[in-house]
Amino acid sequence: MTAISKAPNHPLIASDRIEGTLVRRPNGEKIGKIKRLMIDKEGGTIAYAVMSFGGLFGLGDNYYQIPWSLLKYNQSLDAYESDIPDEQLAKTRVERQNHFSNGCSRVMPDAQARHRRATLSLTR
Repeated sequence: MTAISKAPNHPLIASDRIEGTLVRRPNGEKIGKIKRLMIDKEGGTIAYAVMSFGGLFGLGDNYYQIPWSLLKYNQSLDAYESDIPDEQLAKTRVERQNHFSNGCSRVMPDAQARHRRATLSLTR
């Protein structure tokens, strides 16, 4: 049971309760887990989630930028759900997790551009 499922039933949740939550496909297949939420400082909205996948004990993980609009919490799965196709997911991969450790200023410009292109192609 995750921190989300233990939380009272209300529309707001702290970001630290989301971090670590699994991301699954509608059929229940595990895609990864949410590592970070990236928030637009000026707009105040969640731009995307950084999802980790693979590796062992945090070593060798792959990281992906998933547009927040493509994640919906599913109580029955006790996870965020996304039907993002593998080929689209691959386009959101970023090289290293530490680009996200200290905020957007550490994100490489090419990763930001890939995120925008992936978001546009996924929302069309």
